[in-house]
Amino acid sequence: NALINRRLFQYEEVIHIVEKLNAIDTSSDTLKNKIIYAAFSNELVIRINLVQIDAAEKIADRIIESLEKNKIVDKADEVTIYYNISVLKFLKENYKEANYWLGKIINELALDVRSDFQSFARILRLIIHYEMGKIDLVEYSIKSTYRFLSKKNMLYKTEKILLNFIRTKVQRLNNSASTHSAFKQLKMEITEAAEDIKESAVLNYFDFISWLESKI
Repeated sequence: NALINRRLFQYEEVIHIVEKLNAIDTSSDTLKNKIIYAAFSNELVIRINLVQIDAAEKIADRIIESLEKNKIVDKADEVTIYYNISVLKFLKENYKEANYWLGKIINELALDVRSDFQSFARILRLIIHYEMGKIDLVEYSIKSTYRFLSKKNMLYKTEKILLNFIRTKVQRLNNSASTHSAFKQLKMEITEAAEDIKESAVLNYFDFISWLESKI
């Protein structure tokens, strides 16, 4: 499978980078801090991409333990790490914890720090509300999410498709047949959008297609 081979190649590249990072000897506490979290972040992402969830969980635990001792100096790194921990918790179906880490991005960090992750954090939060059966929160949050995303210079087509689906369809999914049909249609639309190389970048933030396949 070409995708698996590409991800394995990426994994090997990332491990090489992590080894280089860990080998750096510096007396600067700030640089040490950045190296530690850069190494953690890179390995966490690749483990998630390879769906090595147990290994990713161990790395996340080490990150959380480290956070209790050392705050992340670089705010961009902070957003990235919080987001990837939330994705991992989502994959584990631990939606409460996933929402907790997204909340740290949305409520505690400046909006201009990694605006890409800020955007997808809000979309993922909507999906979490849906998965938790909190349709009232989906309806409440969709307006603020749409306002936030509309301020961007450019919305991905995938973002528009997802927001439109959540805004117009989610509240009407009242039986398994309608849910299956709606998610099947949504998967087809996002798959078609992802054929554009610019749109395919969206799947680097969250694998919406795999999530939809789990709903069909």
